[in-house]
Amino acid sequence: MVELSERLEKRRYPKGKIRENLVAEATDYCGVQSRKICKNTYEVENDADKRRMVSYVDDVSAGIRTKGPERKEIDKLHDLFSLIKNGNRYGL
Repeated sequence: MVELSERLEKRRYPKGKIRENLVAEATDYCGVQSRKICKNTYEVENDADKRRMVSYVDDVSAGIRTKGPERKEIDKLHDLFSLIKNGNRYGL
């Protein structure tokens, strides 16, 4: 969450937009919406996950049967609560 807020600050997002993005990330809004409409959803948290996902998509696109990426739930709520508890400049 700190990384996200710093990235958005560098892009000069207004504090309200940063707050909105932090809450959406913490509550996994996009993940919840995807799971409603898609049979399979995967969350990518880091570069290693990204490489595995790209490899999987490449294989599937090439018609190669391959084991799908590991499914995992990413919980950002504890990060948001830390920001709130430690004080922040986003009005959380």
